[in-house]
Amino acid sequence: MKPAAVMFAATILLAGCISATPASVRPTTLTTPAATGSSIPPTPTVARSSTPPASTPVPPSGDLLYAASGAAWIVPAAGGKSRRLGPAIEASWSGDGQSIHLVTQDANCVPRLTTVATTGRVLSVVQSGLRPRDGAFAWSPDGRQILFARFRNGPPPKSCGSGGGEYTSDQSIENIMVMNGDGTDQRILVPSVWSLRPLAWSPDQATIAFASNLLPLDLNTQDMLVVRVGDGASRRVNAAPFEAASAPSWSPDGTRLALTFFDQGLHVGIAPIDTGAVQNLGELGVGSQPAWSPDGRWLATVADIPGSGGGTVGGAITLWPTDGSAARDLGVTDAENLSSSSWSSDGEWLAYSHQGIGDGGLVGIAMISADGSTRQLFADTTGAEWVAWQPGP
Repeated sequence: MKPAAVMFAATILLAGCISATPASVRPTTLTTPAATGSSIPPTPTVARSSTPPASTPVPPSGDLLYAASGAAWIVPAAGGKSRRLGPAIEASWSGDGQSIHLVTQDANCVPRLTTVATTGRVLSVVQSGLRPRDGAFAWSPDGRQILFARFRNGPPPKSCGSGGGEYTSDQSIENIMVMNGDGTDQRILVPSVWSLRPLAWSPDQATIAFASNLLPLDLNTQDMLVVRVGDGASRRVNAAPFEAASAPSWSPDGTRLALTFFDQGLHVGIAPIDTGAVQNLGELGVGSQPAWSPDGRWLATVADIPGSGGGTVGGAITLWPTDGSAARDLGVTDAENLSSSSWSSDGEWLAYSHQGIGDGGLVGIAMISADGSTRQLFADTTGAEWVAWQPGP
């Protein structure tokens, strides 16, 4: 079973906050590989390879899920009109790609979780037992469990949907919770953290990964943790702390984590779960969460290309071979503010959201063949903030 592609709209609470686990309340600690100096090898010096000769890509299939104007939408990858599924501040595909999970909030910030078919027909609703400001919902690949974050001491003084108010470290501390897919049997999985989104399920649903920082906050020791769902036991993936670990993404076979981190610039890396040693693939500049290809051979990131006089001169989609060999750039010279790359289930295409050069706002989503030979824009997706390709069966 493939994990659901979980995406978050810009309105998610604490989207950029740092997580923290005080030593006094850490869950049982599993064995951590011993540190031997820095866990990050020097960035390999490799020349970016050129795009291979153009070929005829396989026609795209499936639907694309995206967020725009406070709602979730889908559009056929092969072309067609977008369909509005309903209001949503978070949305994600189910693991089998046959339904979509939506999160909304009422006027009192209480979440409502609705699962709908691709037609928009409501399949289930969870609301009972949820509290104001519960957030960061992540369904397990089989949909039987849901992770979410809950403020330990109640929500911070910030009104729902507003930028007002002030956070304090104590009020912003959360518990990572897990519950059944119908909302029952809520329990604390990881106590007292300052969560950084996303909370990522492993493909076998036995483990989660997330970025964490020990209290008191220290941006230079942000770690990537893995936690067993069965008993809450946790350990660091990296053998030594490094700066601002974030954006965990599980490999299709569940043996490795992709992540980003700072080491005199933003980098992308891979950490085998069994050893915890981070392989530094290279520097991103300003990039996105890495996305694994279905066969596990590539990571895709998107980023803007800075201009010499400031601003940007276009965007770049970079494919990083997971064996550490030379990366390949798919240039997108007429767009900027690229975000949220997502692979088709056959690995032939990548979808992304973008903004046209000089335009005042996001103009929609696009897709490009993995060899860079073909690109297609979706005109009926104005305002798209992110995009996620429907998982295959």
